[in-house]
Amino acid sequence: MRLLPPSTIPGRILAISVRWDGLPVTARVAQQRTAIEPLLRVFEQYQVPATWAFNVPAAVDAFPRSHGDAMGHELAACCATGAATKGQPVILATLRRFRQAGLPVSTLLSACEPAAEDFQRLVRLGINLVAVGSNIRGAAEPIATLRFGLWRLATSCAIPRQGWLSGAWGAVRERRRLDQAVRRNEPFHIMVDGPAVVRSPQAVRTLQRLLRHVDCRRQQCSLNVLTLSEIARQLARPRLATTAESILRVRAA
Repeated sequence: MRLLPPSTIPGRILAISVRWDGLPVTARVAQQRTAIEPLLRVFEQYQVPATWAFNVPAAVDAFPRSHGDAMGHELAACCATGAATKGQPVILATLRRFRQAGLPVSTLLSACEPAAEDFQRLVRLGINLVAVGSNIRGAAEPIATLRFGLWRLATSCAIPRQGWLSGAWGAVRERRRLDQAVRRNEPFHIMVDGPAVVRSPQAVRTLQRLLRHVDCRRQQCSLNVLTLSEIARQLARPRLATTAESILRVRAA
């Protein structure tokens, strides 16, 4: 893993990812859609796009694609495995199922950082950015480049939170942390546990407060809201520019 120089890290950007892997795989499409739609309406209220990650291709059928496209949402894959050494076959198998279903995705939400020996396999399966969950939350580096053009994005905050920070005070704390990231010109990534949020009215209110704050900062032109794949494209630009400059130098020589 190589850390990025501060000048190459896209700052003042926010990404929101929504994990949707809490409902049983056997749940019907109608049941999944009934659970997803209230959460979609919260994002629609503030016109904030997000990356929606599913653990099985069949669950994607529950996502209203036309509505999501109009809002700027995108699809991704997620894997809830907890052990890095045991989780890689699960991650790779999940991505292969998405490709076989005709759902190519370029971003992955994972509970653990992929093993180094699987970086190339992930890139071959179309992945260019991995958003890593709770086990490295609060890491000193929000973004790191791995190998083969693969990037890793840490999670800045998770919704819902556990314990005494799950209520109104927790929402205040996360808004302050977002403002601090903006002042430091750092990216901020919010990971939302979709099924857990829709089951908790308090978590829905926390998300609404945070999205209201995001919309306010965006209107003040101090924050840019991007999807995960858009962040990956921004990260690739300096590398492409460096490659082009190297080619020109070789030709000039």
